[in-house]
Amino acid sequence: MDKIQDKFLGVIAATQIGSAMGAAVEGQHYKEIEKKHGFLKELLPYNHYNHRERMAGTTEDGIERQKLMTTAYIEKGGRISADELKKVWLRDINPDNFNKQMEPCDEKLYKLVKAGLPPRDVGHYSDYPGIVSFVRSAHPVGLMNAGNPEQAARDSIELGSLYQPHHAHALEWGAAYNAALSEAVKPNSEIDGVINTGLAYLSADPRSEVEQGLEWCEQAEEYEQLRELFYSRYNGRGNTYGMSMSHELVTRGFALFKFTGGDPKETILKSVNMGRDTDCTAAIAAGLSGAYSGSEDIPLSWINQVDKATMANEYTVAQRKIKESAFALYEAYQAELDKMAELIKIMKDKQ
Repeated sequence: MDKIQDKFLGVIAATQIGSAMGAAVEGQHYKEIEKKHGFLKELLPYNHYNHRERMAGTTEDGIERQKLMTTAYIEKGGRISADELKKVWLRDINPDNFNKQMEPCDEKLYKLVKAGLPPRDVGHYSDYPGIVSFVRSAHPVGLMNAGNPEQAARDSIELGSLYQPHHAHALEWGAAYNAALSEAVKPNSEIDGVINTGLAYLSADPRSEVEQGLEWCEQAEEYEQLRELFYSRYNGRGNTYGMSMSHELVTRGFALFKFTGGDPKETILKSVNMGRDTDCTAAIAAGLSGAYSGSEDIPLSWINQVDKATMANEYTVAQRKIKESAFALYEAYQAELDKMAELIKIMKDKQ
C-alpha cells in the first residue's frame, strides 16, 4: 500500500484499538488502573451500561459515531453534508441499542433527527455543550480532507452541528483537531507542524489551554510526571460527563501525541494508563499518531482482536473490519481527489 493509504489504516486501527483498550478502564483514576493492572498493555473484556460482558477488543459508543461517518463517506464516494450523515443515522442506528452500545446523550439527538429537525440545528439541543462526543469520533472528517486542513475544519463545523451547539467551544475543538489530523496525513508531516496547524484554528482561550499541555510535555522528563501535571488541573468528578469535555481531552491528546513522538503504539498505551476518560483520550491522541506514523508499529494481534470482537458484536452499526473501513475511506478520498482534479482541468481549460 502507498504511504497515504497506510496513514488511513493507522488512524482507523489506532483509534479503534485505543477506544477498545481504554473502555475497560474508563473513568478510573490512574492509581486504580495501576493497582488492578500494573501498566495496562492488553485488550480486556469489559462491561458498559450494566450490560453483559463484552469480548476483549470490543469498541464503544465513540467508534459507533466514527462508523456512521465512515459509512456515509464510503457510500457517497467523497465529502458529505450533515443531511447525508442524517440519512445514515436514520437507516443504521437501532434505537434499542442506546444504553447498550451507544451513549444516552446521543439518544436525544437521534430522536430530534427522526422527528424532522434540520440536522444543522440538532446540536443546539445537546444537554452537554462541550462534550467530546464529536471530536473523539470525527477522524473520517480529517481523513476525507487529508492535506487540506482548512476544508477539514469547515466540514467539522458542518457535521459537528449534529452533535453540538455553535455557541459551545466543542465545534471549535473539532475543527482544530481535524485540521491537525489532515495535516498529519501529508507524506512529510512534522509533529510541530501538525500541532501548529491545530492551534491556528483555536481562539485565544482554547489555544492557551493546549499550549499549557504542551508546556507540561517540555517540563516532564518521564510519563508519570506528565500524568501528574495533567491531574493538577483536570481532576473534577461527580458531574455527568464531567471528565469527557473537549477542552480537557483535546489538550491531553495533543500533549500525548507530542510526548510520544507520534508513535501509535506508545500513544495508545500512555493514553489508556492516564486515567479519567481513557477511551476518548486514546481515540484523540492515537488518531493523530496513526495519521502521522501509519500502521507499521501497531501490533497485528491488536488489530485481529478488534476485528474478531467487531464481527461478534450484534449491537454495532457496522461490522466492517479495520482494514476494510480504512481502505474504503481511502478509495472515497481518491474519488474526491479525482473530482477536484477534473474541476481544475475544466476551469483551467483556456479553449
